[in-house]
Amino acid sequence: GTGTTDLDLPVNVFYGYTYSQTIYYPTEINYPEGYRIEKLYYYFNGYETCESTKDWVIWMGHTTDTTFGSTTGWIPVTSLTQVYAGENIPQLQTGGYWMEFTLDTPFIYNGTDNLVIAVDENTPSYDSGSAYFYCTSATGYRSLRYYSDSTNPDPAAPPAGTQIAGLPNTKLYVAPIPTVPAIS
Repeated sequence: GTGTTDLDLPVNVFYGYTYSQTIYYPTEINYPEGYRIEKLYYYFNGYETCESTKDWVIWMGHTTDTTFGSTTGWIPVTSLTQVYAGENIPQLQTGGYWMEFTLDTPFIYNGTDNLVIAVDENTPSYDSGSAYFYCTSATGYRSLRYYSDSTNPDPAAPPAGTQIAGLPNTKLYVAPIPTVPAIS
């Protein structure tokens, strides 16, 4: 995406906890066969340094869903693969930039199904309401999100969320799938 809208995705830095899921179409990804996703990027507006938005867990998976049909239409986390977990994510700095996540487990996307990315932010404090990740509006409810200062949602049984007709500005870094073992 290229928008500059604040849709509180993938996380809302002004709240203690966020859980979100976003659906991406294969035509948006233009994924080459024989590659895997190794890094994920979200564009941060850089309003101010954010020190309390730092404990993230990220999952990726395949889905035939094209939108989120209800406020409880979460894609089960059991059908996703955890690709990142970190308490010390790259520090959110001032000045707009792409925030990079190097995946703990590269994800092999099949290139034909829709890709779903789920983000769970678990720091019980918050940062400025003027700091946010850039998002782009879309047709249909492409994202589902929940945020709260008091309730840290369980991704295995998330509460009803809010359907969003948009998605966070996202980049994926892909590299060839290794053809030989890393260790022999």
